[in-house]
Amino acid sequence: MSTIQLSSEELWQENQNLRERLAEVESQLAAYQQAASLIDSSSRTRVEAELNVALTKYRTLFEALPLGITVSDHTGQIVESNAMAERLLGIGKEEQQYRHIDGAEWHIVRPDGTPMPPEEFASVRALKEQRLIENVEMGIMSPDGVTTWINVTAAPVPLENYGVVIAYNDISSRMAAEHALHQTMRELTRSNADLEQFAYVASHDLQEPLRGAIGMLQLLQQRYHGRLDSRADQYISLAVDSANRMQALINDLLLFSRVERRNQIFTQIDAVDALEHAIGNLQVAIQESSAEITYDPLPQVYADSIQITQLFQNLLSNAIKFCNEAPPRIHVSAQRRSNAWVFAVRDNGIGIAPDHVERIFIIFQRLHPRQAYPGTGIGLAICKKIIERHGGQIWVDSHLGHGATFFFSIPDQA
Repeated sequence: MSTIQLSSEELWQENQNLRERLAEVESQLAAYQQAASLIDSSSRTRVEAELNVALTKYRTLFEALPLGITVSDHTGQIVESNAMAERLLGIGKEEQQYRHIDGAEWHIVRPDGTPMPPEEFASVRALKEQRLIENVEMGIMSPDGVTTWINVTAAPVPLENYGVVIAYNDISSRMAAEHALHQTMRELTRSNADLEQFAYVASHDLQEPLRGAIGMLQLLQQRYHGRLDSRADQYISLAVDSANRMQALINDLLLFSRVERRNQIFTQIDAVDALEHAIGNLQVAIQESSAEITYDPLPQVYADSIQITQLFQNLLSNAIKFCNEAPPRIHVSAQRRSNAWVFAVRDNGIGIAPDHVERIFIIFQRLHPRQAYPGTGIGLAICKKIIERHGGQIWVDSHLGHGATFFFSIPDQA
């Protein structure tokens, strides 16, 4: 085996070459480290800037929201709140450390005014059940007796040592409006009841003296007709006619006032039976006018059978009364729409001008002279009252000279 022998000069030269290569590697490594440091610093600076922007956005949004926001830790202790929450809850930032989401320091009530226990609070439920709890309405009563109504939504925060974030929406204005509306409705209901009672009593108590006056006038007419001058006979005749019309008005007013006073329990009835009873009650008018009444199969409805018969009778009577020269042709049908039955009573009569379709349902409103079409103008008002008692609506589709179709709906209680 041969051995390579290097001279001292050659060894020195080789060592020198190694040193140069090592210095070159060290220089490259330093350059790499410097570049990496610059990259890390730039990335960190960019991340920190983005984080500051996001934090500023969050803080601005947190403070500017029209909702009250509070955040609690895992024990339920309030650790953060915005200005709106402090106003709604009546706390300042220095008081937060003494407040807990169970509301021990607050007087909380339900919408009906009864005390609300902590286990019903949205915040307490969200922390305990670890799920979103939405739209819990409550009132916070201040020491001076003022109640602030809020709608509360709470959600658990999926971070260590955090509890729930709670949003409070001020609904005091809405609650005040609802309270005023309910108060108005109560007063209106009471006023309507008083009015119906007055109408009932007045019309009922007027019956007897009016019957007496009519009787006396009829006796005068029978005994003294032709024995006085013609003007006296005319006056007596006008007085009898006026008294009879007053009696008709009082009877109709009494009938109108009794619509809501009926205590008849609704039952499932066959609409065909009610219609046929109404047709039977109108046989004389039907024969005199040569009216023809047809109808499709009609459904069963949950209603007061007597009032539905009266409803059909009033509509059929009007269709017969307000007719052209041609004999009345009337057709009754029904269709299911949504959750109600809609009935239609169509005729070929004189029709109604579009401007008057609302007036006809107002009590004592007449569109024609009494001499042309007799009546008190209360029939359709009674129909409207009957349908409203049944929870439905009544309306008309008509044009002058082209007949009319009266529609009414009755909720399907099947």
